[in-house]
Amino acid sequence: MRARNLAAVLILGLSMAAQGAPRGGNRRVSELVRDAEKLYLKARYKEAADLLRKAIEIEPEPKLYYNLARALDQAGDLPAALEAYRQYVASPETDPTLVKRASLSMERLRTLISRQEAQKVAQDAERAKLEGETRAAQQKAEEETKRMEAERLASEQRRKVELQRDIDTYRASRTWAFVSGGAAVAAAGGGVVLGLKALESHGAFTQAATQPEKDTLKAMTQQRALYADACFGAGLALAVTSFFLFPKSPEPALAPAASLSFGPGSLALEVRF
Repeated sequence: MRARNLAAVLILGLSMAAQGAPRGGNRRVSELVRDAEKLYLKARYKEAADLLRKAIEIEPEPKLYYNLARALDQAGDLPAALEAYRQYVASPETDPTLVKRASLSMERLRTLISRQEAQKVAQDAERAKLEGETRAAQQKAEEETKRMEAERLASEQRRKVELQRDIDTYRASRTWAFVSGGAAVAAAGGGVVLGLKALESHGAFTQAATQPEKDTLKAMTQQRALYADACFGAGLALAVTSFFLFPKSPEPALAPAASLSFGPGSLALEVRF
């Protein structure tokens, strides 16, 4: 029904354009209007509107504005349709029936445009809200990734410090064990030397001819034997100390290792040599 009404309007506009335009312009305008009517009846509204615009450029007849408005209305170009209706209503020569129809169409279009604008505002607000939430989520994820990376670096640093402390402790224990062992060997060597000296003094004691000489050699033998026993005791104590000081496990080292870490939206494999 709507297409039939517009066809009637188009035919009316064509006849009026033919009566009021110069003979050279009527033929072209008539052709454009007739082709626009055919396109409109085929629901090719935008193409029909384009032809009507060309006809208006040749002869701006008021009825053509009305027909253009109807074609634009059907094409969905509501602001352009509203403007075409306004141009028709503001024309000096109008048809009262068409003016009434145009006024009703203008009210309808204003309502639709207002509704579309409100929907666009709501959509823009919703889109802005979603974009804000997305940015906030991304920022939170980035902060979480940075925090986890900082914790990983801090943990790695602590591990290195603890490892270095273990290495230093190991080496210090080993050094003191070697020192104690060396001292134990030296003390044992001193005990052997003093023991030999004591045996030598004891041999001289048995060969001494006078009592004073025997007394002197006896005291010297006892003293050397005492010193030898002390050296052997110190050597034994130092050897035991060296045994307990010497580390029982291998020296800690930065051995090759691999670890798997993950965070929000990320997965990483760390390999250390």
